[in-house]
Amino acid sequence: MRDRFTLQNAKDFLQFNYEIRSIVQTIYSSDMQSAVYDAFYQVMMPQYGANAKECYQARFYSYGLFGLLDEWVKRGFKETPDEMVNILYQVMDDRNDN
Repeated sequence: MRDRFTLQNAKDFLQFNYEIRSIVQTIYSSDMQSAVYDAFYQVMMPQYGANAKECYQARFYSYGLFGLLDEWVKRGFKETPDEMVNILYQVMDDRNDN
């Protein structure tokens, strides 16, 4: 489970969605963004034998990455995937500054 949540995985997630952005935008224009989250959540959630921490961690990261994607879609994918990774790093660094 530990390897499931890395910044490289986040970068891969962002790159993938950027490559299929026309599909993602079509889903959003049909007001079906919950389908994107549901699919992502199914991939992120442990399928069996997970303890409470693993379940909470999966939920935390799936909502966090989906929230990042959601805002990116609504902003028209203006940033590149690499710029989004930099923003993610900044968000994570800000979290540690408090």
